[in-house]
Amino acid sequence: MSRRVGSLIACAALGILAILWRLDPNASPPVYDGVCVADPYRIVGTSPAPASVSKTFPASSSFGPVAVLNLAENPAQAQVILTAGTFLSPDAAFTVSIAPVPTPAIAPSDGQIDGNVYRLTANTFSGTPLSPKEPVTVVLRATRSDPPRSLERFDGNAWKPLQTFAEGCGDTFAATTDRLGEFAMVITRRPPAISGGVPIAPIIAGLVVLILAGVLMRTRYNRR
Repeated sequence: MSRRVGSLIACAALGILAILWRLDPNASPPVYDGVCVADPYRIVGTSPAPASVSKTFPASSSFGPVAVLNLAENPAQAQVILTAGTFLSPDAAFTVSIAPVPTPAIAPSDGQIDGNVYRLTANTFSGTPLSPKEPVTVVLRATRSDPPRSLERFDGNAWKPLQTFAEGCGDTFAATTDRLGEFAMVITRRPPAISGGVPIAPIIAGLVVLILAGVLMRTRYNRR
């Protein structure tokens, strides 16, 4: 094989790798913003106890484009990210809270809970519960990242897996939800499926076959 053919094959392989990395829904470039120093995970019933947080917003929800509620750990074991207009309470201020709660008696059907269960609520001062009008982003920290974990919501009867993404420092994961309730990280028996993803494995297999076929054809041509 000539150097020119080898160089073309190497360039093609690098281009294919870049395209597949771009199409892969799990792929994301690393962000180096310093050394991640994570405190030990705080379990309910141990000392120090896990934190909780509540924050009151005005009736107009005029807290700016984005509001973030963080627990006091490092990094926070639970967070919620809201956008303006997520909760509409025109006549009264409302409070959003995150708190660790006892694990429900009903276990997830696809694995076991990792860490604490956190309850996310939004209520007016009179106690009226509010439902989000826009998706809410929930961020939870797991005790580890391996084996695979899925962020799931408990609706009172069953656990529902959410589309989960790795968030960053301290084994944190994020998911969006249109409902409030209880949330937890679940150690799944299989990697969580991300809907709408590109079938990476068949694409890779097909491209490998094409590259090998091209190399063989070029080799035969050079011999002739």
